[in-house]
Amino acid sequence: MTTREIRLGLDVGAVPGEVLDVFQGDTVRVTGTYHYQGPAVSGIKFKAVIGTRHLGTGEFGFDSIIEKERSFNQPVQAAPGQDFNISVDIPVTTAISDGVYDLYCRITNIPGEPEVLSLDVADTIRVVVAAEFRNLRVVSFDKI
Repeated sequence: MTTREIRLGLDVGAVPGEVLDVFQGDTVRVTGTYHYQGPAVSGIKFKAVIGTRHLGTGEFGFDSIIEKERSFNQPVQAAPGQDFNISVDIPVTTAISDGVYDLYCRITNIPGEPEVLSLDVADTIRVVVAAEFRNLRVVSFDKI
């Protein structure tokens, strides 16, 4: 398996268009899946990031607002390789404000290899800071 094939195999696993509503103090569990074939490797890092991406604004990149990283060891995996899942929990802190944010994950610290990035999942985390009432309507009325 080439490095390029590994890179394309990293996936956040979120459904495009799906939005997760969270409050400050909540925790978001991000699970990534990737395909691996190769020798055992230790000390690899998996990081999930919530923030804002810059597409169509003349800038390219991703502004990380909250993130969490964990180390893991990848066992040896002979051809044809295998799919693996890995998770990390991101605490939703006061560092992030009301809004809708993007999400992506990465694998780093791979000896002799570049980092592996997932595609970002746009507009998938909605942080609600203030209490919010919506869609109030009359559902019935009766004589009592």
